[in-house]
Amino acid sequence: MRYVAFVTPDYAGWLVLFPDFPDIAAKGLLLEDALRRARRELSDRAHLLRILGSPMPKPQRAEDLIQSPLYRHSMVAIIAVPGPWEPEDGNLSRFG
Repeated sequence: MRYVAFVTPDYAGWLVLFPDFPDIAAKGLLLEDALRRARRELSDRAHLLRILGSPMPKPQRAEDLIQSPLYRHSMVAIIAVPGPWEPEDGNLSRFG
């Protein structure tokens, strides 16, 4: 699944927020650090939900997200959550 993240400058780097997961926030001095931490936080949440047998929330529609006040003051990033069959690093070989 893919989720939208809002990326904003923070006083000490960058802040990444997920509208679909309001309790997840990732920070990093460099933009790539913040995005890597955000992906890790989202992957950890997906893993926890799988353990609990709970589904991941359905990603919000673009029409709903552009209404958010964060949308006007942020960059938008798409963060993918690996499925239970995909490795964490995203390198997946497919045969056949």
